[in-house]
Amino acid sequence: MHADVFGTWTGSISLDLSGGLGYGGGISIAFVFDGEGNLGFQFNTAKGGTMMGSLGASLSGGYTNNNTIFDLEGTGYSFGGSGGYLGYGGIDFSADERGFDGISVSVGIGIGAEIHGYETQTYTLWSNNPNPNSNTAASKNNPTVTAQKTQNKTPSTVTSLPNKTPSKATSLPTNKGNLKTSILVGTINKPIIMSC
Repeated sequence: MHADVFGTWTGSISLDLSGGLGYGGGISIAFVFDGEGNLGFQFNTAKGGTMMGSLGASLSGGYTNNNTIFDLEGTGYSFGGSGGYLGYGGIDFSADERGFDGISVSVGIGIGAEIHGYETQTYTLWSNNPNPNSNTAASKNNPTVTAQKTQNKTPSTVTSLPNKTPSKATSLPTNKGNLKTSILVGTINKPIIMSC
């Protein structure tokens, strides 16, 4: 297990249904709690490979060294085994990307025996406190994030200024024999006026 330098922990009590023969999995509903005062209910699914086979229903208790119950959410991994005939028991070690982080023990009813390696997905159904890792909670607790969102919502205004560039005309005297010609040259947007 990785070191929990702050002494934090989570605990759980869950109802589990599991089974498999070569390939298996399970589902569970857990009441979860932690040292920070968070309480909640989580739903967990598991699937993966098994050696041998079993089918059972059990009640389990678990411990991890995660900081809060919200750190249990998402993808994880479970390695262990279970077995029995009518009386049924099992043990599992849980892990995440950092390494092993917890253990759970289960007792119940079932038949068979198996060793498994599962990928798990955990979802929080309800909690007495909001998840501090969520974007909503982060925005409420972080004035910088709120200010940035407010700033991003400010509409931008583009003002179109009329073209007030005065037109200019230049008189170019020319002499061609006895004919005096005056040419007026305007801006590019104005007509060219020629008088003879």
